[in-house]
Amino acid sequence: MLSKIGSEAFERCTNLDSLNIGDGVQHIGYQAFKECTSLKSITIPNSVKVVGREAFERCSGAASIKIGDGVWYIGYQAFKKCTSLKSITIPDSVKVVGHEAFEDCTDLASVNAKTGSSGT
Repeated sequence: MLSKIGSEAFERCTNLDSLNIGDGVQHIGYQAFKECTSLKSITIPNSVKVVGREAFERCSGAASIKIGDGVWYIGYQAFKKCTSLKSITIPDSVKVVGHEAFEDCTDLASVNAKTGSSGT
């Protein structure tokens, strides 16, 4: 079973327009899908724990990104220059959002960061 998508695995696959990441994948590597400009949406399943550095940078066609509830780490510039992205929900499982993770997402108008109960 595939548990990791390695660094630069699909970088610059400019004709890649759909993406189905299997439920067993736990790690999306550095620049794994960087510059896949034809992707329309990105769904990261609950099994994924880490979205690596620049993993989806310059996926300029992606209007929607769904981050699964298992993700705890979003790396540096992970979604930088996803210029078609309109809104995103960050689940409460996320503990770290890396520096410049959403830099230059020029159409981003709504960020919903879910938060769990503090118990107090």
